[in-house]
Amino acid sequence: MKLSDHIKLGDWIPKYWPNDKGLQDKQIPVDVALGSGYAHSRKSAENTVAILAELKALRTEVAQLRAAITKES
Repeated sequence: MKLSDHIKLGDWIPKYWPNDKGLQDKQIPVDVALGSGYAHSRKSAENTVAILAELKALRTEVAQLRAAITKES
């Protein structure tokens, strides 16, 4: 197998990224698979975005609660 050869990805890949044109054939080059842990890295990045959005919402809620407590004191 050469680094430029393509390997098949698991069926779960299109489930997570159904609109990704680069994954339509469910294959990536060997060098991408070995060098980056592509799917796992990408899923981690997407989860990070979701976690940061939740954190922002929590900070807003804490600020609102703090303001309400301060107002009542």
